[in-house]
Amino acid sequence: MYYLSRAYVQTGRFTDGEKLAHELIAVQEGKVAPTDRRMGASNMILAEALIGQKRYKEALPHAEIADKLLALNAFSAGGKQMGAEAHQTLLDIQAKLR
Repeated sequence: MYYLSRAYVQTGRFTDGEKLAHELIAVQEGKVAPTDRRMGASNMILAEALIGQKRYKEALPHAEIADKLLALNAFSAGGKQMGAEAHQTLLDIQAKLR
């Protein structure tokens, strides 16, 4: 589900990506700790899908979650890169909402 929702967002199918990201988050709830990086990655996809639809206000809380969770325990280069992307996404949304 993660890779398919990410592919939808990266190919401009934002509504499909949004739907699948919501489903992915729902599947993880109760099974994955709310502070788990997987929840951060799922919220990041949802934020990106909403940004693609220019729904910045709705994307903001998901970007905030992603920024917080993807910064935790980011030891690998890939993990650090995801954290940096999440932070930049959050900054971009905040700039659009000013």
